Amino acid sequence: MTTRTAGSRPTRACQCAIWPMRSRTRHFARPAPSCAARSLNRWEKGAPMSARIDSELAALYADFPRLDLTDMPSVRAFEGKIAVGSRPSTEGGISEQAIDLEVAGRAVPAVLFRHDEGSAHALLVHVHGGGFVLGSATDPHTRAWCARTARETGAAVLAVDYRLAPEHPYPAGHDDCHAATIWSSGHREELGVMADAPIILHGQSAGGAIAAGVALRLRDDGHDVLAGLILDCPVVDDRLESASMQRSAGGPVWTIEEATVSWRHYLARNEGPVPSYAAPGRATAFAGLPPTLITINLVDALRDEALELARRMALDEVDVDLRMYAGSLHGSALVGMDVAAGAAINRDQYLAIAAAVKAHKQIREREEQR
Repeated sequence: MTTRTAGSRPTRACQCAIWPMRSRTRHFARPAPSCAARSLNRWEKGAPMSARIDSELAALYADFPRLDLTDMPSVRAFEGKIAVGSRPSTEGGISEQAIDLEVAGRAVPAVLFRHDEGSAHALLVHVHGGGFVLGSATDPHTRAWCARTARETGAAVLAVDYRLAPEHPYPAGHDDCHAATIWSSGHREELGVMADAPIILHGQSAGGAIAAGVALRLRDDGHDVLAGLILDCPVVDDRLESASMQRSAGGPVWTIEEATVSWRHYLARNEGPVPSYAAPGRATAFAGLPPTLITINLVDALRDEALELARRMALDEVDVDLRMYAGSLHGSALVGMDVAAGAAINRDQYLAIAAAVKAHKQIREREEQR
């Protein structure tokens, strides 16, 4: 592991147990604290899902730009200027360190967020969103979310700066995140984490597809390194056939038009059937995955494919906890960190991390008693 300057890159909360011993899916809409029965004028026509959006979130998203992913140079040039929910990334007592993970003769860049003192009791490997083509471990929203999560949970957060499509289509980003997860399992102490600390894999949006694919691959390869999996508003299925996706044209934040181009970029080099490691909604078996929390936004083109993923995971006896949030829209946990509706999503994710730590500790104690 080598360190580098940050930014540089080489060539309402539920108090119940998150993951019980028996498999089940819980599906309910959690009322957002300031949900207003209102429409955003720019999304009203042809976008029925946008009729009820939390008023604080609506204000944050009001000027969110429409992304033309067919023109990547322009989108990339504009990416750093997006002002939606812009906020400083620093959190008191949290350090931020850019590192390179040396994996199989190459460097996988990442950013480590952790408390300044003591060893962390858990490691969260974070896979950022961005439609497979945007975002980074150093963009302001990712940095803010990772630093806040480290502060609130006591976990170290390792944000993987994976390679992006279209320059690097699947499996490049998947391979980076898979390698980073495997590497982390053998280098906890180098990351300032306790040697026996649990590892939780976390993915947001397109990062959810990558994280779920990595979890499937780890299971298939017999690498039992994950204590938990958290998928926030995840991308799941390249077929884009769900009802919420089909109704999303012209809607807020993420639409079928953008999703179509995003998947085209990500799967540009794929020949033959789309692998489930790329599109986890295509997987035929989910048994053996770690306890999983899936958080879903009610107003989101991706809503129904995530619902279907949770249903199929439950049928395969995965300990899956599904949370849906009324008034929320795609990316609320990231963009709306400082408003009540977004904070509610993050609180449930913090509880999931705590539950994974507790369960991991209990497993270790039972093993020691044998």
